[in-house]
Amino acid sequence: MTEQGALLKLMIESDILQKKDLRYVISNDLHINPREIKISPDEICFITFIKINATSDFIFNIRSASEKRTIEKTVTTAFTYENNIITRHPGSVKFEMSNTDQYEVSAVIIKFIK
Repeated sequence: MTEQGALLKLMIESDILQKKDLRYVISNDLHINPREIKISPDEICFITFIKINATSDFIFNIRSASEKRTIEKTVTTAFTYENNIITRHPGSVKFEMSNTDQYEVSAVIIKFIK
């Protein structure tokens, strides 16, 4: 298991232990050019990967109630930017791209069932 995978597993296990009386469902989805990943109050979202097919300079913003992150790159020749990150979001996550470059966001979502 990669370091990222091990960290994600620990973070998920921590959230599950905090709500150990509840059942849960875990999904892993790839979102293409999302403006927002909507998360309901009984869900937690982990952003695990971002890929940007960069053709020009860009600023990419990720915002949620718990975090704001900006990725800014100067592009001299087209390339694929990849970022294996893990960020935890207890609410919806919004994305803003400064240009029309295509991007993908991978998200693991835990839904707790009462």
